[in-house]
Amino acid sequence: MRALATLSLIVMTLLSVVACVDDGAANNSNTNNNTNTTNNTNSGATLFGTLEVTAVTVGYNGSYGPHNVAVIWIQKPDGTFVQTLYLAQRFYGIYLSQWTSVSQGDVTDAVTEASRMNQGTMTGTWNLQGVEPGEYEFWAEFTEENRAGKYDYGVITLDGSAVTVTATPTPAFSLLEARFTPAAR
Repeated sequence: MRALATLSLIVMTLLSVVACVDDGAANNSNTNNNTNTTNNTNSGATLFGTLEVTAVTVGYNGSYGPHNVAVIWIQKPDGTFVQTLYLAQRFYGIYLSQWTSVSQGDVTDAVTEASRMNQGTMTGTWNLQGVEPGEYEFWAEFTEENRAGKYDYGVITLDGSAVTVTATPTPAFSLLEARFTPAAR
């Protein structure tokens, strides 16, 4: 347990010194126009609260549709992996190519379950405890076939204030939203 706490401290320290550069990279689903709604309720050197990411997937008639494997994760704008929030897959997570390339399959503290039987809503939650403020990307990806599928992402700025960001809907994602709720300290 002590090793895990030390590793967590090292990771948080490394994240605090990483330069956050948004290279404006496009993805295959979205022009990344986001709607921000903020309510300043908390500020400080580190963040405490909950980030909930909700995605609603829409099938694309893949060979196994509507069955699918899916994932929600957080990364920094420079591509640094932060946290997997939700993963639904039994054997075919290797086809979640965007997530696999950045996370190397890391599911530490993620909610995991078997492959999804239908399209629809999936939600992942990140409990922030002492996380550095800054820009974070929230991603969702799914596939209905044995190859790369659909993905989308949005950018949220976490500064201690309550904020909700909704990415522009796409044919594969009718909703992709992140909502940060600060915790009372």
